[in-house]
Amino acid sequence: MPEMPGQWKAVAVPKEHGAWVMIAEAVLVGLGLALSWEGIVLGAVAVLAFFLTHPLKIFVRDLLDNRSFPRTMLAMKVAAVYAALMIVGFAAVLMNNPYPFWMPLVFAGIFYSLQIYFAVGRNEKTLAAEIMGGLATGSVAAAITIAGGFSLPAAFAVWAALMVRGATSIVYVRHRLRKSRDEKYSLRNVTLAHAGGLLALVGLQAMYGLPIIIILSFLVLFARAVYYLEVCSSFHRPQVVGIQEIIFGLFNSVMIVLSFR
Repeated sequence: MPEMPGQWKAVAVPKEHGAWVMIAEAVLVGLGLALSWEGIVLGAVAVLAFFLTHPLKIFVRDLLDNRSFPRTMLAMKVAAVYAALMIVGFAAVLMNNPYPFWMPLVFAGIFYSLQIYFAVGRNEKTLAAEIMGGLATGSVAAAITIAGGFSLPAAFAVWAALMVRGATSIVYVRHRLRKSRDEKYSLRNVTLAHAGGLLALVGLQAMYGLPIIIILSFLVLFARAVYYLEVCSSFHRPQVVGIQEIIFGLFNSVMIVLSFR
């Protein structure tokens, strides 16, 4: 029986909207700093890696549960296509670019593998799983900038800024959504997460000269977390929260790009 378009979409397209935002930010930051055809291809490879997680999760889960459905083979086919396209894109850049753009991707592979592990175990909604994804996505910005001629310290500084933004935003959004559902949330935990992120950025500035504008941008994100959790009493639907985070993410991305200009 041929697969219906709805079946293809359910298997091929991830539903994690927050992850969409983070991967888009990383690609935009990377290309904003070092636009090149290799960077565009690496951005596409990163998007494919994000897409790959979903069908791979479905296929491995069914395999481990000793089950076989029409979606199982469909997921395997989709995952194989994504993986093949990733390999082709990565190989094309590797053969034509002399810079070690692959280095951040190797480190990110650890986070990405842990994210897949959580997803296969049906724990993809846990805080640890989401943070692993947030830590991994920023690596594409580092890879794109290295491919464009950035030094390794500068590229890893870009990744660090995106990692802090991703990890703290995940914590914030989880508690913000709890507040919108009138559930228990913790300003303390969100504040501690942002304070830790701020200390990390200040440390990077002191040791490696991280641009001050990145710290100032993060202070805006810190302030928005405190405002919406402590000061603002208005109810916001999850869709509104998502749109707000897209705006703040775009602001942070522009600040990162400007800080290295």
